[in-house]
Amino acid sequence: MKYDLIIFDFDGTLANTFDWFIDALNHLAGPFNYRRIEEDEIKALRLSNAHALYKDRKVSRWKTARIAARLRSMMAADIDQISLFDGVDRLLRALDHDGVPVGIVSSNSEQNVRRILGPELSACIDYFECGVSVFGKAKKLKKIVKKSGVDLSRAIFVGDEIRDIGAAQKVGMPYGVVAWGYNDFDALKDTSPDAYYESVAELIEKNRYPDG
Repeated sequence: MKYDLIIFDFDGTLANTFDWFIDALNHLAGPFNYRRIEEDEIKALRLSNAHALYKDRKVSRWKTARIAARLRSMMAADIDQISLFDGVDRLLRALDHDGVPVGIVSSNSEQNVRRILGPELSACIDYFECGVSVFGKAKKLKKIVKKSGVDLSRAIFVGDEIRDIGAAQKVGMPYGVVAWGYNDFDALKDTSPDAYYESVAELIEKNRYPDG
């Protein structure tokens, strides 16, 4: 199915940030007094959501906001280490060429997102809602859909985390999941998404052409 509006999560969906994220969280473990993420925990981590990660480490909600702010600042300093997944440039250009409105909803800062995308690809994005709280994506999804004028059923949120699914479900909009992000692909597919993508090439193919 082709949608009239596509909203993407950024980290783990468009940008390859998982390894950086784990290293950064471990760097902050001392200052924020929580347990580091060990190598043998990664597999289990991919099966859970961000809330479970912080809950397991007894990190309060107010502290998660401070951690998120520090992560955004750290990424700004490390921005040259962050790259888009292969094919994302072609994806965004293809959607722009076809006139499909595109949004990004991210916990990352808009400045970081734009720097990673670069000027040309940033120009392909119609709506930026960034600096979102860890569990605040639903409100921003609703805001973009309202701005676009697209019917909710004709918009899709594409992400790589269980919390992305929760945000879309809270709003009542279709959602798609990708195979290359933070959470385990099989776990994401078990939620019965409206679409799932095993590669960026498949994401391009499924969203460029009408049904038929």
